[in-house]
Amino acid sequence: MKQQLYFPSTIAEQIRWLIHFQAEFPAAAVRLGLLPALIANTQRDIQWLLHGLRGMRAPLEHLTKAVTAFNKTLQSGEGAEPVVLPQQMFPEPPAGPPPPPGALKIPFRDARPLLEPERPEYRRYRMRFGDNKPLGEWSPVVTILVGA
Repeated sequence: MKQQLYFPSTIAEQIRWLIHFQAEFPAAAVRLGLLPALIANTQRDIQWLLHGLRGMRAPLEHLTKAVTAFNKTLQSGEGAEPVVLPQQMFPEPPAGPPPPPGALKIPFRDARPLLEPERPEYRRYRMRFGDNKPLGEWSPVVTILVGA
């Protein structure tokens, strides 16, 4: 996947970013006048992204350790009981159908660098475009903290 400029590069940072975005997006989206369906779809995308990054990774990390222990027991363990294969269980996915691919693709990217690279700053935005074409009137101005 091509890395988006606004999206962190490490998994731990991506999880933190998504949790923050999930909390802040609904209020900002309402102020921007976004349709409820778009807000709900975006929240669904975030839930599935978090499920993939956090929910499905933790069992795989556990399985890696379990396979190592299994192999050690198989090679040099003691006792008369047969070895037990490691089991893998994934958590339940978010409710509803999975979203289509491409959750991180956007119609807009603010590529401007921060005024002070180490400090977050507030920026003001208005929206009018979707699928790279004008849609209706400009939204009200929304102030959003970026770089946090």
